[in-house]
Amino acid sequence: MRKSLFSIYEVFDLFLCKIYRSINNKSKKDKDKDKDIKMSPIAKLRKRVNATATTRFYRARRLRLKHKVSNATIIYISLLLIFFSLMQAYAVNKEVNSKFVLVMQIFGSVFVLILSLLKDVENHLGASEKMYSCGCALIELKQELDPLIDCEDVDKYTEYFEKYNAILKSYEAMAADDNKIDYLRAKLELTEYYKTSPFERVRIYFLGFLTFCMSYVGYLIFLFSSIFIIFYVIFGWDKIGKILIYLFNNNSIN
Repeated sequence: MRKSLFSIYEVFDLFLCKIYRSINNKSKKDKDKDKDIKMSPIAKLRKRVNATATTRFYRARRLRLKHKVSNATIIYISLLLIFFSLMQAYAVNKEVNSKFVLVMQIFGSVFVLILSLLKDVENHLGASEKMYSCGCALIELKQELDPLIDCEDVDKYTEYFEKYNAILKSYEAMAADDNKIDYLRAKLELTEYYKTSPFERVRIYFLGFLTFCMSYVGYLIFLFSSIFIIFYVIFGWDKIGKILIYLFNNNSIN
């Protein structure tokens, strides 16, 4: 499921890139290469370090958000199960003891179990902290490169390039949740190096929205489903039908 969603993401990205390149005779990559030719080796390395650091910070924020959403979902489902148990204990109505609600309680318990296991396995919080630390280390390296931006010394370039690779290797294991949108969002911020057209900005925002939908579609479906179940438990089918008919009639009159 996840692979198919990301293949859809790649198809949209490729489609938008082709439209953009058909409008522009010269591709964005070629323009960036022209800029790189005019830069010294140290300046090019500084650009790469800065872009990687910004990408790591965006990735850290994205993974931290995933961790918060997972925790909030577990708490929400747990409170929902307690709410259903209380409704059943006080026998508020006949719907609360229906097979439908019992099945939803079992499904909710299983969902909490699976979500808790996935949270421990994927460890989004730990990965987020590692990505943030990696970004901080790269920023420190960038600050070391700032005074040497016009330096043409090959030995200096080799020394700092090795430092750059060493930083990346030390956090390589935590970079599994790689996503192109982190780099694209970094490009929007680094206006010093990347000039993005209005069309490309729209493309990046659209891909960011698509990434968000793919990451949280399951949570959103469960949220809206749980709201429907709460209404069902409190009001029952008959009252829900009356409410819908009342709303429909009012909208028809208006």
